[in-house]
Amino acid sequence: MINTKKDWIKTGFEILSNKGVDNVRIEAMARKLGVTKGGFYGYFVNREALLQAMLEEWEKRHSSEIFNYINSLTGSLSDKLKKLLYAIDDMKYDAIELSMYHWAVHDPHAKKVLMRVVRNRLDFCANLFLEGGFSQDEAEKRANIVHHFMAGCKSFRPLLPKDGSPERHEELDHFLKQVTASVD
Repeated sequence: MINTKKDWIKTGFEILSNKGVDNVRIEAMARKLGVTKGGFYGYFVNREALLQAMLEEWEKRHSSEIFNYINSLTGSLSDKLKKLLYAIDDMKYDAIELSMYHWAVHDPHAKKVLMRVVRNRLDFCANLFLEGGFSQDEAEKRANIVHHFMAGCKSFRPLLPKDGSPERHEELDHFLKQVTASVD
């Protein structure tokens, strides 16, 4: 079986999500892919190069692609935020996201990437609120609230209503109503 660079990165994420970054090892990935570790070196110089590729892929997939999707939409602030929250409120992203946070605690380079992603997310959300007519200060505060809310959802997923359920949509819709309400 011929594996691609994407296969190695995907396998790296699977191991990262289940066992942490310290277990993202060439031998373990080769076993999981059912190949020899020699195939790894056709794509990466070493483990550090794989980890760098994983950071780049995570940043692209969990920031840029979502931002581009939301920016392509028309509609109100509530419409765009709803699409954003529904897109990222997905259990399949939680394990990787939480693993990235844990990785960043112990690795300065991963922390730099994570902080850039968080900053980009906050700026993106703030711009949505600015487009919705909020002041710069209010837009930044509300962007922080949205980001913290979603981070909390990822941490407490087992305690929340099931993804996609009417109860979960009701919670998200209520949150959106509150966070987009005008300032009195």
